[in-house]
Amino acid sequence: MTQKQIPLYKEAIQFGWNTFKKNRTILVWIFILIFISYLITSYIDTNLLWSNNIQIITIIVDSILSLGVIAIVLNIYNKKTSNTAMLFSQANKFFIYIWSLILYYLGIIIWLIALIVPWIIFALRCSFFAYFIVEENLWPIEALKASRNKTRWYGRRLFGFYIILGCINILWFVALFVGLLVSLPITSLASAYYYKKITQNKKPS
Repeated sequence: MTQKQIPLYKEAIQFGWNTFKKNRTILVWIFILIFISYLITSYIDTNLLWSNNIQIITIIVDSILSLGVIAIVLNIYNKKTSNTAMLFSQANKFFIYIWSLILYYLGIIIWLIALIVPWIIFALRCSFFAYFIVEENLWPIEALKASRNKTRWYGRRLFGFYIILGCINILWFVALFVGLLVSLPITSLASAYYYKKITQNKKPS
């Protein structure tokens, strides 16, 4: 009798939980630092800069930290040493990330205007573009294309996966705000696991 295969989303969440338990100290500290940086940059943008509408400092810092988190969880996945200094290790890719982000959301808007279903497909299949920027050093168009190509057979699975991750974060948030310090590292690790698995396989079984 063949053993029933575990769905990839379950594998990813299990990996996220088990890996979080092994690396909880550094992961919790990383997200505490992110929360603190968000509060500081928001204060600077709101009270010290001339414009309250465009939060320039917040956008810059959040973008760099987002890439840093991806670098850290990929390092953890690859069983490499990580530290809090890695949060700023991808700062040199800031402009590539911003251009990719603009193209990503522009694509979403275009598809949203055209038809809701292709919009959802584009949003799901191109959602790993930042991982390709960090790991493969790709440029914006290349990163979006790579994400789209590697997720070709995972549209419905990705949709379900992101719903599950969203529910996890919502449940932890409802339970206690501090719970986000657990749920965010878990879902970040789960996303890294999912990314690595689908980029290693051409088509799901």
